[in-house]
Amino acid sequence: MAPTDLVVVLPGIMGSQLRQDGHLVWSPSAGAALRAIATFGRSVSRLQLPPGIADDHPCDGVEPAGIMPDLHVLPGIWTPVKGYDVLLQRLRSLGYRDVSPDPCAPPGNLLPLGYDWRLSNRWTGQWIGTQVEPALERWRAQGGPFADAKLIFVCHSMGGLAARWYIERCAGAAITRKLITLGTPYRGAARALEQLINGVHHGLGSLALDLTGFARSLPSLYQLLPEYACIEHAGDLAKTTEITIPDLDTAMADQAMRFHAQLQDAESARPESLSATHAIVGIRQATTTTVQIHGGRAFPVDTYRGEDLAGDATVPL
Repeated sequence: MAPTDLVVVLPGIMGSQLRQDGHLVWSPSAGAALRAIATFGRSVSRLQLPPGIADDHPCDGVEPAGIMPDLHVLPGIWTPVKGYDVLLQRLRSLGYRDVSPDPCAPPGNLLPLGYDWRLSNRWTGQWIGTQVEPALERWRAQGGPFADAKLIFVCHSMGGLAARWYIERCAGAAITRKLITLGTPYRGAARALEQLINGVHHGLGSLALDLTGFARSLPSLYQLLPEYACIEHAGDLAKTTEITIPDLDTAMADQAMRFHAQLQDAESARPESLSATHAIVGIRQATTTTVQIHGGRAFPVDTYRGEDLAGDATVPL
């Protein structure tokens, strides 16, 4: 029997290609790491977001241009993942058919959805609705067993947070059957805090880049900060909003923590949200869980209150 629901695939941070004014500005391919760094270096000044962007769009001509096919992130900002092509191929083998931009083409029920990963997940969550709802309406219009179709989200990493915002805060729950997440930092990841404090410096020789200003301009990266107490301080653990942290934008951190709190409040008010969520997590790899701060720098710690919780090397269990 052919699948009747519509599957939406959302990648993680940096997992979507970006186009600016008609030209690809973020689209590295596997096996071309140095070339990708050079390309990103030429584009980074134009991709950096203005101060105070919050949940808005900068109107800078940047738009998503599809999901990255393979190795897709700059090492040091987030964990590289190889395999969106494999995931999509597997779904197609199960009978899912890609949604076509051509209105005259047969309707499809597989929507790989790239998005502007620089922006707040609040903005992305609202934008998701503008993409998935017309696709679902067209799929349902076939009638018969398709008339009651709903959405199934399959999300990697930060994509799961954006989908959760759409489901819980943008009325997406009514048309969503389930949310499947792979390595989504539901409570944040301490690695994001380390990067925001220490900065991001990568490359070799003439290709060396300082991506610190770019990374610190991203509301999305701030929304990956841990919402739990993660900083060793005065013999205890403190949250990012409870102490002064070097080089951390206080307003952006506060907005990010409100993002997590608003999601939790919405889910508490809708008990069925838990039964519709299927989280696939890593459990056996050494993973930064807390952070020590000395001399203005962050030092990662792989334990929480002395207990090794492990995780998937980025997101702690």
